[in-house]
Amino acid sequence: MKRLLPLLMAMLPSAACGAPPHVAATSTSQASKTALEQVPIRSLSVAQADAEIWRPELRPAFRAPTEAQAVALEQLVPRLLDGARTGALAPDVPDLTAATGMQLERWDVLGHAHLVLHERPEDRHGMGAYLFAITPAPLPAPWMLWEAPHAYHDVDTGTIAAAMYFTPPPGPAPAAFFTNTLHRYTQIDGKRSKRSTNPADACHDAAHPLNRATLAVARTHPGATVVQLHGFGAGAAPEDGDEPRLPEGTTMVVSAGVKEAPTALSTAAATRIRALLGPGVRLYPTEAGALGATTNVEMRGLRDIPGARFLHLETAAELRSALVIDAARRDRFGALLFALAHAASPESLPELLPQGTP
Repeated sequence: MKRLLPLLMAMLPSAACGAPPHVAATSTSQASKTALEQVPIRSLSVAQADAEIWRPELRPAFRAPTEAQAVALEQLVPRLLDGARTGALAPDVPDLTAATGMQLERWDVLGHAHLVLHERPEDRHGMGAYLFAITPAPLPAPWMLWEAPHAYHDVDTGTIAAAMYFTPPPGPAPAAFFTNTLHRYTQIDGKRSKRSTNPADACHDAAHPLNRATLAVARTHPGATVVQLHGFGAGAAPEDGDEPRLPEGTTMVVSAGVKEAPTALSTAAATRIRALLGPGVRLYPTEAGALGATTNVEMRGLRDIPGARFLHLETAAELRSALVIDAARRDRFGALLFALAHAASPESLPELLPQGTP
């Protein structure tokens, strides 16, 4: 019991938190791994899980993590991915959890279990939320990390991404789901406004915890395919205005974040998603010259990690609304997208993949 007490105190949602010390990569506080069953568990619906992740009723100021917190997060996230696959947590997980200032729980959502690292409601400041599907199987290669890094701002992207993660169609599924927990334009003074620098923007501030966690797990677990879901409004153009507007009728821009040419993954994704969702799906940069994620900090970091891949999906408001409402259409999209992300050669996927009318 004495050996389990530090684990339970670090992970219980009601445990006190303060300014944690730096924790080294290896801890000797426990001699052996601990079973996932020791992590507190809650049963939630998808709607309840969404509310826990994003807490729309709260509007705190953004506060950047200390370097010690950020380093602990970088060390912790790969361990949680391992634990979700093996059923056992590394002995230093309790100390690392405490060092981040966050809480670790298990969630049962519709009969499926997840490890969830997220902020305490009383200390919410933009650290992000990190969910790992508990699956007793080795991590595949390639494997998929699913992200909604601009929830709040890109309306419905969080809802769609969470629904696809929590209720995946049969077939390959994401190993993890990462998302932001504050609006991208939340400032350190608590105001929500776009400025020259926006530290809460997970895709444009390299120091953001979500970016650091993503790159950390991609470095330690080869073969990561990071797929981000985003949204744009009518007549959208790039924020800096130096690229053309989108072609009329665009419903999605599929990009690898590279200005020079699409990748095999982005090309296959655009072709196959267009066949499923309709002719408004465009490939960047050959069919659309805007919203290509060329300044995305995760894309830039992943370029330096051998074997890592990046896919960026910008979706129109009308398509997002349809994916929220139409579960069958969302399932077909998820089955196709998840299969593409797990394919070593996506261009050679069998043609017998989810089909349907747009």
